[in-house]
Amino acid sequence: MAPLPATRVTSAPTRQAKPTAPRKRGATKAAPTPAKRAKPAAPQKQSRPGASMPTTAPLLPATKVARQWAGAMKPSANEKARHPHLHDYNDTYRGFDSAKCDPMQGKQSRDASHARLYEAHSSNVSKSADDEPAWKQGLPSRAQLRAKTFGRPTTRHSFTQEACFETCTHALLKSGCLDYYSFAALCDTHPVVRHMAVMKNRLWSCDFTWIAYEDPEWRQQTTVPQSHARATLAALYHYSMHAPDVLRFLGGTYAGEHRDTDSAVEQLTLHGIDPWLVTQCVRATTTGCPNHLVAETSRENALRHWREGGKSPVSKI
Repeated sequence: MAPLPATRVTSAPTRQAKPTAPRKRGATKAAPTPAKRAKPAAPQKQSRPGASMPTTAPLLPATKVARQWAGAMKPSANEKARHPHLHDYNDTYRGFDSAKCDPMQGKQSRDASHARLYEAHSSNVSKSADDEPAWKQGLPSRAQLRAKTFGRPTTRHSFTQEACFETCTHALLKSGCLDYYSFAALCDTHPVVRHMAVMKNRLWSCDFTWIAYEDPEWRQQTTVPQSHARATLAALYHYSMHAPDVLRFLGGTYAGEHRDTDSAVEQLTLHGIDPWLVTQCVRATTTGCPNHLVAETSRENALRHWREGGKSPVSKI
């Protein structure tokens, strides 16, 4: 058997430290650079025992969305560079920045006011009956008003308007199903819609019960006082914009409650009047005239009446 070849074993080279120069007498150690110097901690303010640190109120969701929209609508440098003369004209004479990008497409942003309005609107809609004022909790319901002797609704008397967007607007606002985006889009459809939402929030706590009392000085009035108009609008909002229920709430001369129907029936029966005529007399004084009226008008005719008033139809023949 042949002998194995001899192998050379070597060890790995070791790294030697560089010799340091001798330190001169009187030399000091180099100070650290400013970048490596530790930043001193800020002194903490000592609070008094039992005192709590002030905390900021959390932002509501509508406010957060409004701020996001305002940040996303800031025009970039390229958008400002396009049509500079047109931008200057719109900013100077028309009051808005036409360089703003979508979704407003150059229109003036009102998202901040929509956010504040939506917060107040959602707060009023979500309130329960226990959170309402004491005077509002004592108001009769719509069912109680319709159960009264005078002004009771019947199937033989009704006058309605063709269903349209205007007749459903208040129901949409009162439903409580609108989120912030839907509410803002609804308010942008027409200025009157936003005005309705504003007035509904302002008149939520308006006490309108005093308009049900008889005004002894009504004969001397030449115009409708603004206080009466404001209170009547608050009553309309409370009773879901249903004018017949507001008239039933007012009562008195509005619904014919000043008539003594029982005494009239007693006198008519005493004089031998036909019972059928007596029944018709009771119907006329409690329900109203005519005996039968069920009709519907178009939206176009309702808008024409609203703009021109109750003119005589003879002049239009």
